[in-house]
Amino acid sequence: MKQFLFLSSTLIIFNFTSGQNKSQSHLNTTDNSQIKRLNIDTSKIAIFNLKSDRWLNKKFDSSKSFALTVADINAIDELFKKCVTENNIDTSYFHYKRQYIPFIDKKGNKKVWINCFCSDFGNDFPHWKKTIAIVSDGGSCFFNFLINLSDNSFSNLEVNGVG
Repeated sequence: MKQFLFLSSTLIIFNFTSGQNKSQSHLNTTDNSQIKRLNIDTSKIAIFNLKSDRWLNKKFDSSKSFALTVADINAIDELFKKCVTENNIDTSYFHYKRQYIPFIDKKGNKKVWINCFCSDFGNDFPHWKKTIAIVSDGGSCFFNFLINLSDNSFSNLEVNGVG
């Protein structure tokens, strides 16, 4: 019985401490040809796909990746500004690094999950172009939301709490 309690306690502690990572390797970025075609600022934006990641596949169940177009990027930029402004998130929204995960949901809607963090934290996430930045706290420097390109809307805004 003591061995069981020790093993259980060890697993709980390990699980708790391993969940404190600042970033987690979840998926591969979109190929460079798409990035060049879209003419995006790669110092601020990284585009990912769902194909190689179980975590995102589970989060966006029954969804498929798709390639963004220049028109999609323009719509995303406008909806990003609108979401940040309407929700009173720091209005100097251009200082956020953004991670885009475009997908088509099971209803056929083109959506993009956007994960954001303050550029000031860039050194804390040196691989932000290759891994999704996930943290538990950080306040409005860390937030994510969903853009629906099919109906030009945004939803599911989640702003981290203050630690």
